[in-house]
Amino acid sequence: MRWRSFPNLHPSCSNHLRFGGIEPSAAKVLSVHLLGYFLAVAMAGVGLGTDIGKLRQLGAKPFYVGLFAALSVGVVSVILIKILAPFLATVK
Repeated sequence: MRWRSFPNLHPSCSNHLRFGGIEPSAAKVLSVHLLGYFLAVAMAGVGLGTDIGKLRQLGAKPFYVGLFAALSVGVVSVILIKILAPFLATVK
């Protein structure tokens, strides 16, 4: 099993702790700490698997495509938040 797959286990672990007899507040605190650790392990796994030489061979075009995609997602997210925020604030 690869280390990057451990963060995927977090939701099932937190669900098991919630219904396994541990108090919800204690499970939430433990869950938050585990999530931070698992996220750090996943990001380290991605970083350690990156080969800078291969990235340089690809050139600048994939970088610009990724940058455009990230900016597009950000802009659409902000627009949707501005549009939907008044409706969501009134829902109970």
